[in-house]
Amino acid sequence: MKKESSKKTQNHKFNWEETWFLEKLEYKASMILELHIVGAKKEPPEDLIIDNVNLGQAYPLVWDTSKKVVVRFFQPLAFQRLDESFGAENGGTYTGERFKIYSDSEYLRYYSKVAFGIVDKPIQHYSFTCSDDIIDILSTEGPEIENIQNAPPT
Repeated sequence: MKKESSKKTQNHKFNWEETWFLEKLEYKASMILELHIVGAKKEPPEDLIIDNVNLGQAYPLVWDTSKKVVVRFFQPLAFQRLDESFGAENGGTYTGERFKIYSDSEYLRYYSKVAFGIVDKPIQHYSFTCSDDIIDILSTEGPEIENIQNAPPT
């Protein structure tokens, strides 16, 4: 198994051209939040038939475990996982596509109100939009991102 570890995100294609799934979200005892994100590949089209009704061709997506990324946040302040059906635009200002870094958002404003000013470092809002999940993290430190190539299935 070949591993590349980097704190930089520009080597990762977290954009709308690729499909990503949340494989696992784990909060460890040492206050480390880990997101295991797996890429997907589009299979050849197949007829989609439900209750004997042909709905036309669909492109099945299957996990591509050769494209796996582990994102680690050390001592995040808050996080939430939402089903993508319930995700709403966070409003505000951000950079990125599937991996967004907000400089202003509703979630960030809400947390600032309830934290009563006890955090003395700037808080950043990170958001990962996967095919089935949206994960929002508030942290004073950026994540460590590990690109795992040719990873065995977990």
